[in-house]
Amino acid sequence: MADKLITKMEKNSQEEIHFSLQEYRGTDLIDIRVYYGAGSSKRTPTKKGISIPLNRLGEFMANLAKVKKAING
Repeated sequence: MADKLITKMEKNSQEEIHFSLQEYRGTDLIDIRVYYGAGSSKRTPTKKGISIPLNRLGEFMANLAKVKKAING
């Protein structure tokens, strides 16, 4: 799998969060990473982020749903 940016969102005026599909050592991953670059069209990835194997996406989403439920009461 070639690296593929799926979407991104602004974190603050200098950072964005990128959601990408990637492959690392033969494992397909969803990478959620903070990119830095104020006023630049080319952003640089930081060490801040998480990579989740595709086969664990369901578990990850279930845990996010629990977080949402805890927030909403």
